[in-house]
Amino acid sequence: MTTFALISEGITDQIILERMILQICSEIFEEDLDINPLQPLRDATDSATNAPHGGWELVLEYCEERVADALASNDYVVIHLDTDEGDHPNFGLRLTEQGNERSYDHLIADAIEIVAARIGNDIYKAHTERLLFAISVHTMESWLLLYFFKRNEPKNSINRLNRLLAKADHPPLQKRPRRTNNFLRKLGARNCWLSKIGNTVSACLLAD
Repeated sequence: MTTFALISEGITDQIILERMILQICSEIFEEDLDINPLQPLRDATDSATNAPHGGWELVLEYCEERVADALASNDYVVIHLDTDEGDHPNFGLRLTEQGNERSYDHLIADAIEIVAARIGNDIYKAHTERLLFAISVHTMESWLLLYFFKRNEPKNSINRLNRLLAKADHPPLQKRPRRTNNFLRKLGARNCWLSKIGNTVSACLLAD
C-alpha cells in the first residue's frame, strides 16, 4: 500500500487534493492507496478535530515542527499552500515586483523555497522525491475555475467560479466538506491531474 500524507490549509482543500491523487495514482500504482490528512485533522464525518484548524500559518508551522513525523510514517507528503496571502510578513512571498504581478512559475518556486526553509535544509534535501507541493495561485478555487471553465483568473476566483456555475444552472461551491464532495461528484466527470515539474507537484490542472 502506498501512503500519502496531506498537509493543507483546509478540509475542503484536502477533499480536492484527495480526488486528484486518487485519480492520477490509480494509473501509476497497482497497489491500494491510503491518504492520511494530517493538517488539519478530521474525523469520519469530515469535521475538524483541532481548532483553529486551517490556514497557511498552520501549514508552515506543521512543516517546521512535524513534517519529519509525516515522512517517517508515509511514502509521500503532499503540502498545499495558497499564494493569496503571500504578502503577509509572516508568509514572505512577494506577489508583485515593481508594480507588476509576478509569474506563476516564480510564485510557485518561491513558495516552495519558503516551505523548504521551514522544513529544514537537511530534511528537505534527504526527502526531495517524497515531498510533493500543491501550490495554488492564488487559491484552490483558481484551479477549479481553470479546469472546469478554462478561465485563468486567479483573483477572486470563488466568486468568479460561482457566477459561472450559476449561469450553467449548477449550485454554487461552498467551502464545506459535504458541499465540496457534492460539487466534485457532479462536475468532476473529467479527470483532474497534478502536473509534475521536476521533483514537485505544481498547481497545474490539465484537461483531457
